[in-house]
Amino acid sequence: MNRKIYTLKCIGICLLMLPLGRSLYAQGAVFEWARKMGGNSTVAGIFSEEEQGNAIAVDKAGNVYTTGTFRETADFDPGAATLNLTSAGDRDIFVSKLDAAGTLVWALRLGGSGNDEGLGITTDTAGNVYITGKFEDTVDFDPGPGTSNLVSMGAHDIFITKLDPGGAHIWTKQIGGDDEQLANAIAVDKAGNVYTTGWITRTTPATSGSADFDPGPGVYTLTSAAYNNAFISKLDANGDFVWAKQIVATNSEGYALTLSDGYVYSAGGFSGTADMDPSPGGTYTFNTLIADEYILKLDTAGNFVWARQIGGDNLSVLSFCFANAIAIDAQENVYTSGPYFGDPDFDPDPVTNYNLPATGISEGFLSKLDSAGHFVWAKVTSGNGAINFGYSVATDAAGNVYAAGEFSETTNFYTGLPGDTLKALGGKDIFISKLSPAGSLLWLKGIGGTDNDQGHAITTDQSGNIYTTGYFKTTVDFDPGPGTTSLTAAGSSDIFVHKMRCADTNSSYLPVTACSFTFNGHTYTTSGIYVEKLPNSNGCDSTVTIDLHVDVAAPVITVNGFTLGTLLPYTAYQWWRNGAAIPGATAATYAVTLNGDYSVAVVNAAGCSGTSAVYKVTNVTGIEDLPALAAQVRTYPNPATATVFVQAPVKTNLLLTDIRGRVLRDLPAADTLSLEGLADGIYLLQIRTAEGLLIRTEKLVKQAQ
Repeated sequence: MNRKIYTLKCIGICLLMLPLGRSLYAQGAVFEWARKMGGNSTVAGIFSEEEQGNAIAVDKAGNVYTTGTFRETADFDPGAATLNLTSAGDRDIFVSKLDAAGTLVWALRLGGSGNDEGLGITTDTAGNVYITGKFEDTVDFDPGPGTSNLVSMGAHDIFITKLDPGGAHIWTKQIGGDDEQLANAIAVDKAGNVYTTGWITRTTPATSGSADFDPGPGVYTLTSAAYNNAFISKLDANGDFVWAKQIVATNSEGYALTLSDGYVYSAGGFSGTADMDPSPGGTYTFNTLIADEYILKLDTAGNFVWARQIGGDNLSVLSFCFANAIAIDAQENVYTSGPYFGDPDFDPDPVTNYNLPATGISEGFLSKLDSAGHFVWAKVTSGNGAINFGYSVATDAAGNVYAAGEFSETTNFYTGLPGDTLKALGGKDIFISKLSPAGSLLWLKGIGGTDNDQGHAITTDQSGNIYTTGYFKTTVDFDPGPGTTSLTAAGSSDIFVHKMRCADTNSSYLPVTACSFTFNGHTYTTSGIYVEKLPNSNGCDSTVTIDLHVDVAAPVITVNGFTLGTLLPYTAYQWWRNGAAIPGATAATYAVTLNGDYSVAVVNAAGCSGTSAVYKVTNVTGIEDLPALAAQVRTYPNPATATVFVQAPVKTNLLLTDIRGRVLRDLPAADTLSLEGLADGIYLLQIRTAEGLLIRTEKLVKQAQ
């Protein structure tokens, strides 16, 4: 069984066999690939999952990471090659990295002579990988040639391991005591701080139920008040202790954790009485008869913000409810998923109620609260005699919600409508579902064979692809659509990694001519091809290719006798002298009557504005000699392939620009011009006197040899 399921899950549910269906609203997602990892290990019995994926993460490059447990020898290369890993004891931890196409990048084993398990995994922006879970006895947490041995102090201790993108060991930290400790979930913030949640245990009076949460030389002890007590802990980027908080309760268990920029959200379950405010002297008390879900919000300093109870503060109601998973969207709406039975109240407000009575042995729920912890909606999976379980939840950029888990028999998903029903093929099947931000069912997938199969974890990437992991038995078709992709477990159970992509993606081409262009919050000021990705309402990326031509207005002044003009026509003009606009000088030409520094500001047909370089006039009477001088200038060859020569009766300065006015060559006192390195095309050559007076502007053509 899933080793993340402990005491609270067995208070009301110790049967745990759940299945699934096929595909509804199939256009919403398309099968991409499925991969299996596992070996020939077999153990008879109801809980015979020898290999299973417990947690999954994806980085910004689309690489897929999983962790879980395996036994004996298992092949972790899902391709034609073989990468066998062999457990050192009962069960060992595996960590696997596949690329976006599902090809093995690396896989490694961590474990000793006992029972060790990876329960949580995440990555940071640099591609480093973080794993947490539990271990016993002595374990070397360096999968490479080095050694990083840790020895458990009790039945099981918590490990937190950081690997680089290549799977090399960076550090491992231990949290332990004289009884049972485990961490179920892990998250990393932008600064590299590491957060975990789980619980510490006092199983007998002979143990203290204490655990030291400072993995360094210091000591920071939390002690379980009764049986299990949930914790949330924070280490810095080097694995050094920052803080640890405890939910003091008759029994409390932390299953899930997620982060925003400023807050830590955790979820799990509790029984009896629980104080949800972990600050010294603070109290925020919940009570329940059997077991209820809790959602706790702290700031990143560990200070209490709010807590919510799902199930009901009613000691006369026989109900059972706890959260297996938690996720938030961009607005910090909070989504949780898990199992329940009885008649729990999903609205945490003590005044209002939202009850969804269970019709089967166990139902699965998916609920949404806003960022302040107020109820938004709740949905359930239900079926007479069915066992349904929500194990994981994720969101996408559009605020859609994804859930994965298991179901049995015939189960309705979220709506109560006959069409939104799946029938399990075996004892229990895998379900994957997608709901809108408003809670409407968008699509539903069922995957399973003739035995028991289970979806443990789900995540999404920035493009709206969906990834799941868990275990399967016998032969399973992992394509929930019309195709077939069957995988067969080699032993009692194998690990699967599954990817679906969005079906309703689209692409468009957008040619733009403008001075600059703003799209999707990005402003472009230079010509080029730009690709923008936009999530649509279904969380799938639409691709827009922008072909941008920046039409910069860069006027070049021409001279004709006493008259200044421009080389190209424009829609508006303003002539300037000595840095001041000349009143009324808004025509395409301007007759010069005074010496000075002249320029012209223009607007082209695209609405882009620009200003010319200064044309200096030092002797008004001398300007009329320039046409005669221009007639004596010879430029050759034109067209040219490599070099242009300028023949003139005076010394010349040469200025070469492209047709938009960008300067390519600026040569004082020159009569030759090299065209080496320039593309074939049309250029403008300004020929000036040594004093800077423009003699003429020549259109110059470069062509291939």
